[in-house]
Amino acid sequence: MEHLQERFASAVRHRRLVLGLSQEELGALCWPVLDRTGVSRLERTAPNISLDVADSIARALKTTVRELLEGTDGAAKKSHPTKAIFAQRVRSERISRTMSQRELGEKAGVDRNYVSDIELDKRNPRLATVDAFARALDLDPLALMRAE
Repeated sequence: MEHLQERFASAVRHRRLVLGLSQEELGALCWPVLDRTGVSRLERTAPNISLDVADSIARALKTTVRELLEGTDGAAKKSHPTKAIFAQRVRSERISRTMSQRELGEKAGVDRNYVSDIELDKRNPRLATVDAFARALDLDPLALMRAE
């Protein structure tokens, strides 16, 4: 299965091309979060970026992180930052499974305190972390980016 960061990088490249933007133009729209070389590196190597950076890139592409990953090209709607949605969804999914933060942390390979910080929206998780939490909760990563 393709990792979330690879899916995101591929979706960014596709969306950029659909909009007719060069890497330089996208970099200018993302400045200071990303520049042309950062866009190039993202598309080539699919780095493990944070959800805040992913949100900035999606806004520059006039969409949302979730829409990019789902492959829908709808115009961005006013929405909560992906990080806040992720925090809320992790907590609700964990509680619905009657899991403790410690149990979720063990399944995701992180400390219980990190789970707490994620749920309180105090951390800026990277895409690999979203993947780890999704696997621990037996969900598709996109489910953790959809508002309830």
